[in-house]
Amino acid sequence: MNKKKLSEFFGAKDSFFLVNGSTGGIFTMLASALKAGDRVLVSRNCHISVINACSMLGYIPIFINQEVLPEFNLTAGIDLKKIEELIIKYAPKALLITSPNYFGICCDIENIAKISHKYNIPLLVDEAHGAHFSVSDKLFPQSAVRLGADLVVQSAHKTLNAVNQTAFLHYNSKIIHYDRVKKVYSSFQTSSPSYVLCSSAEEAVTELVCDGFGKWSKVLEYTNDLKNKLKDLFLVLDYDYVGKSNIFDLDKTRIVINFKEYDVTGFEISQKLRKEYNIDIEMADLYNIVLIPTPANKKSDFDLLYKAISER
Repeated sequence: MNKKKLSEFFGAKDSFFLVNGSTGGIFTMLASALKAGDRVLVSRNCHISVINACSMLGYIPIFINQEVLPEFNLTAGIDLKKIEELIIKYAPKALLITSPNYFGICCDIENIAKISHKYNIPLLVDEAHGAHFSVSDKLFPQSAVRLGADLVVQSAHKTLNAVNQTAFLHYNSKIIHYDRVKKVYSSFQTSSPSYVLCSSAEEAVTELVCDGFGKWSKVLEYTNDLKNKLKDLFLVLDYDYVGKSNIFDLDKTRIVINFKEYDVTGFEISQKLRKEYNIDIEMADLYNIVLIPTPANKKSDFDLLYKAISER
């Protein structure tokens, strides 16, 4: 596995391949920064693996209440003042932020890192949905790896062309000792990793390095075109919402469509798309559906989605 290529591309001091997903990376980050009984400040929309890690390893989570974007009824950004107030009140030993979230909403990681480091607290970022960000900051928000985070985990299988269970962990810390990260990493990873998984993750990075910009530029072009057409019919999460509810930035390729003005739920839309059009969406809730396009999608996929949605 070419770790050097991995760390150079993402801008880390060192990087690690993971074969038990971002879940394994979450456990590794927390265990690298904390000891049993320590408090950790956590964004409220954290992944279940954060809760499991705290429960199993004896950490005490202190949750940061997040803003809600009322138009979509979904969790949005974080008020930076709340973070500093909670740090002063609870004296946590680490801060863990999810950015981007499932809806592509990003936090102000650079300034969160400055606040965290002001109190000598490491910033851990669950960037599972943002492995493609490092392709170009002309297309996407900057990755937390380059914005001051100490440890960042990314899934290779969510937006990159890798199989399930593959992920990356990036190290850029002056607070967490590197040797501790290596030791904890080896504790949470199998000593016999699958070469199929490892080669898949490595190939996904190679694809990003070789033609990531060109491929993702096409995805962004198709996504923007689809959103512009859908906005005549539905609420669509787009860049117009940046600045509202403390939304700092947005992954413009993430597709979030809201159906609250219609007598139908996101779950019903999901079922209809699957049964009648063979379209599998990423997730649904009462009002919204979420789709994650990648370079594996063709323009015909976007055209079919528009046809299916507009006919509803």
